[in-house]
Amino acid sequence: MRLNAALIDHLVAHQSAAVPVLRELRAELRSTVGGLHPPAEPMEVPFLVESDDHEHMRRGADVLVTGLAALPEMVFGDLETAIRELRVPQAIAPFLKEDIPLGVRLARSDFLRGPDGWRLCEINVTGAAGGLAVGDYDDVVRRYPLVADFLTEHRLASVSPISVLAGAVTERCAGLAIDDRPAVAVMDWQGVGAEQETEQRRIADLYQAHGFDAMLCHHREVRYRAGRLWLGRRPIQVVHRAFLLEDLPTDPASAMPVLEAAADGSIVLISTFRDEWLAGKAAFALLHEAVRRGLLDRDTSAAVGSLVPPTWLLAGEGAGQRGPWLSLPELRGRSPGELVLKPANGSGGAGVVLGVSTPEPAFWSSAEQAAREDRTHVVQDLIMPDPVPFPSLDGGRLVVSPWQPLVGMFQVDGEDAGMWVRMRPGVAPGMIGRRFHAPWSGGWAPVVPQC
Repeated sequence: MRLNAALIDHLVAHQSAAVPVLRELRAELRSTVGGLHPPAEPMEVPFLVESDDHEHMRRGADVLVTGLAALPEMVFGDLETAIRELRVPQAIAPFLKEDIPLGVRLARSDFLRGPDGWRLCEINVTGAAGGLAVGDYDDVVRRYPLVADFLTEHRLASVSPISVLAGAVTERCAGLAIDDRPAVAVMDWQGVGAEQETEQRRIADLYQAHGFDAMLCHHREVRYRAGRLWLGRRPIQVVHRAFLLEDLPTDPASAMPVLEAAADGSIVLISTFRDEWLAGKAAFALLHEAVRRGLLDRDTSAAVGSLVPPTWLLAGEGAGQRGPWLSLPELRGRSPGELVLKPANGSGGAGVVLGVSTPEPAFWSSAEQAAREDRTHVVQDLIMPDPVPFPSLDGGRLVVSPWQPLVGMFQVDGEDAGMWVRMRPGVAPGMIGRRFHAPWSGGWAPVVPQC
């Protein structure tokens, strides 16, 4: 953590000036971007990622996300069997089976620093991934010489995720019938997403700035007819899908216009339903199973071994016969303090049980209940955090204390698309996310010399 240590030294050396500047910077950040991820608030300075760490995470994420598409056939023989063995709800299955010709894969891979380096916590392949407007945070930071001059001196840079995404979407739109500017609908599920509305409106504004006509809507407002997706009387060429697979079982038929338009190649879809499913938490178990069977190439196997914590599918009623299943008796051979129990598909930390912070009887009760449910759960080795010293303001003072950074690396069809970093104070393991009031910042890394 040489770069963050150098930033701390820089701020301490200019402490008399740093405190009022950081106080002003914090106030501007809260007034401009503070509403993007309520109730979480922005940190005063960005998190800095070493060049080697950035490259290791970037390449690992690229290899792993790219490799997800082959996992169902590798481990189960075909997609149909994988859907059955992994107990995918019947309402969701049609959305996974359709091939989408104009899909854009927007991925955010989240890395937590542990004793053995950075480890992958999860992969999110969805338009609902938080942090897409992190470029606004970075733009504010650039206006404050105390921090900006340090970033320039150390040749550090950030990337705006939405800028990379807009470029990829523009390319996909090339073959569509568009009279003027492509129309993009930032689309959530009706009745959900109120906490995300500020961020979604900002995403729409950023699309607008990149040459699109952008609007917010919910999924029941669109119709598919005559080879076009319509929002009222307006044809839509791009759907930035903010609703999730977990929303579909309540009313799958209401999302069929989006699926039909995407399957016909009438719209660009960010991201496809199958890509979201492939990146679910079961993927980690399948990656390790593929390594055990010798099915992966050397680079992917190495990435799994160095980045992906050991993960199993929890066996229970209706469990499949193939794949990396772990029974309850086998699970009881482990200490709960070493484990995390998660639903295979879910968001926002809902249903996640950390053994290290849960009384043992409660953990086993949760595991037994999960095994009885008709949805798949995974059991994963806990990534024990290795906190780093990081500066912040506390009561008007500059303090340096231990923080746990969770680095979200964005990629758009494999292209680097910037970082969004959430933080947890202290040394104790715990959840890091919006629901847990995790402060956040941009992520900066050294500029890679161009050959």
